[in-house]
Amino acid sequence: MSNVLINDFQKVLWRAEAVLSYLRVAFARATGVTIGEGVVIGGSCEVALTGSVARRGVLEVGDRSEICSGTLLYPHGGSIRIANTVHVGPGCVIYGLGGIEIGEQTMLAPAVALSPPVTPFRSPALSSARSLIFRSRS
Repeated sequence: MSNVLINDFQKVLWRAEAVLSYLRVAFARATGVTIGEGVVIGGSCEVALTGSVARRGVLEVGDRSEICSGTLLYPHGGSIRIANTVHVGPGCVIYGLGGIEIGEQTMLAPAVALSPPVTPFRSPALSSARSLIFRSRS
């Protein structure tokens, strides 16, 4: 295959992913999720509010944030608030039982799990891969 054909194919795939992300954002908004402008939601994400116990509560995603593939956001009757310009790496799991807020310009590495009670992320913040972040009760 020529490089031109490969480049054209890559452009088609990129455009298809952009359309799918737009549809994921539209679906999440339709279920009651508050989503800002320029948000990207990757494939196999669970970013929606439904009748199930894990998906009841408040979900907010700020402008220009990216939720990578395989991420699960479960409010469990609480709230998950993701500020502007946040990158949530692939495979992250965030539970919002007591309420979780992720500040602006925060980057969560792949496979991070957040579960309340959690120390608030101050802006900017960075996590390492496969981290379980929580605040111990003293």
